Amino acid sequence: MKLLYTLSFLIFSLNSIAQTTEEKSVDATTEKATTFNQEEYEMELTKLRHLYAKMINSESYIKQLETGKEFMIKTNMSMEEIRYFFFPKKETEILDWIKNNLEKTDFQSYETAEIQLKYFIDSNEKIALENKEFLELQSVFIEKYGKEKMLKIYLDSLYD
Repeated sequence: MKLLYTLSFLIFSLNSIAQTTEEKSVDATTEKATTFNQEEYEMELTKLRHLYAKMINSESYIKQLETGKEFMIKTNMSMEEIRYFFFPKKETEILDWIKNNLEKTDFQSYETAEIQLKYFIDSNEKIALENKEFLELQSVFIEKYGKEKMLKIYLDSLYD
């Protein structure tokens, strides 16, 4: 389950592509090769790993995972449906689906689903505020080194 929610977090967080390491990466639009400083990369990587570990071990993050898991289970959707339906959608679209399919879910009422979804969204915002440094550094890191290197941080955390 940790893998599922880590990957879910990736879907929300990652937003750019590039190649990394001391090798060259080619910008497809300019055909220009770029390199980066390996020592700087390692320092940023270490800091990101530390901040990510701090975030995923925080009480608010763990509670948010539990809340999200509970909410998604109550929809009675398959993981494929959840990935397709929930992640790109807005709160109103999710609630509209629940309202129109309440009998397929395990929610006692539409209002219960609405309260749980709001709590989940609010907890995401709280995590973002508590981990602003991580999220800002992550954005810079992805821009400099590519989302593949960021993905490595997330996947490495699964085996710690």
